[in-house]
Amino acid sequence: MRRRSKLDIIEDILSVLHSRPEGIPANRLATAANLSYDRLSNIIRELDQKNIVKTKRVDNKLIISITDNGRKLLEEIRRFRKLLEDFGILS
Repeated sequence: MRRRSKLDIIEDILSVLHSRPEGIPANRLATAANLSYDRLSNIIRELDQKNIVKTKRVDNKLIISITDNGRKLLEEIRRFRKLLEDFGILS
């Protein structure tokens, strides 16, 4: 089994968030994206700084949601993957 690239992981995170526009607790997102909580936290911090995701505390839980920039990024990642598949670069 091949290791997921950072791009694969970001796509997985954004896909989960896209399906939950109201947001999702960080621990559930970690499970849904098949990541350790520590790995997720580092990536979320970076994506939050770049306005790709939004974080907020509710009842002492970290809730993460996707931003419009995050939706655009997810769409572009999917388009790029499709292009690579069409050229036979990805299978």
